[in-house]
Amino acid sequence: MRALVLTTLVLSAPALAAQPSAEYVPAPAKDVPSYSETVFPCEAVSGWKTGSGSFISEKEYDEGKLNFDPSMVEASTYVQCSGAPHLETLSLRELSLLRNTIFARYGWAGFRKPWLREHFQRQPWYKPDPEFSLRRLSWVDEKNVRLIVQAEMSLRYSDLERMRNKLLAKVTKRDAQGSGTPDLDALSPEDRIELGLISRAMGEFAVDEGQRTQAANSLDEVLKVKDLRQLSLRDLRLLRNTIYARRGRPFKSPLLQEHFQHMPWYKADKGYSDARLTATDKRNIALITQVEKEFGGALKDQDFRVANPSQAGDVNPPEPMMVA
Repeated sequence: MRALVLTTLVLSAPALAAQPSAEYVPAPAKDVPSYSETVFPCEAVSGWKTGSGSFISEKEYDEGKLNFDPSMVEASTYVQCSGAPHLETLSLRELSLLRNTIFARYGWAGFRKPWLREHFQRQPWYKPDPEFSLRRLSWVDEKNVRLIVQAEMSLRYSDLERMRNKLLAKVTKRDAQGSGTPDLDALSPEDRIELGLISRAMGEFAVDEGQRTQAANSLDEVLKVKDLRQLSLRDLRLLRNTIYARRGRPFKSPLLQEHFQHMPWYKADKGYSDARLTATDKRNIALITQVEKEFGGALKDQDFRVANPSQAGDVNPPEPMMVA
């Protein structure tokens, strides 16, 4: 997911123009909170997270500085920052806002998620433009998007589980024996969104602001089209393949392999066949496919890694930007 963490660009508008409007002038950078004209002081580092939450880089291991068995924990790429914004400490909601602020500054108006759309509509600097193009972004913007996405993708199931437990603890009243049930109605609007993002990143179904944010078995129910229409094409592809993954389907796509291999519940089975799908599975796959077609069709790996909320062919940067 994974990876992926994560949190999301949406593709709700009709096909947008490939060429940027010559008249469009983005808001001054100083007027856009959290927007940076310089590359974030962060870097992507390969290595391992241990059970204690500490990080061991491949460089440290190669230099023999640490007595560590890398076979015990899967190596991944993480983001480390030497100054603000400390991407590795932000919530999924905060990362999503930070990433989408970059696109919003240049006029992206296709936000399908209500909370994102409403957030930017409230900003005095925001000027939506139906002729938005990714070509408006600078190389600094592209680099920062990649860093944000990498931070989202860096989160593993154990990280997400820890984040979710911390969130639920805020609305859980414990009895003398230390047990208790979280009161989801007591969550703040921001925490409700965060819980929805976390749940979906863990392989469950959730809309960001809905009441079903903690329904672990919700994929065993027929999904609602109105809920699916609030998700990005990236969300929809992952959700559709989550249904297959739950039944043990192996994936040829490197992106899907990376996403699901971090899920403790995923067990790839070479003997998999679609005969394992239930009637509800098949119905949900059909509904998700229907919504994907409404918004331009399912993403492929090469589209999935282009940080472009309009069309994947809008630009062709030398290094594809990954989208969460």
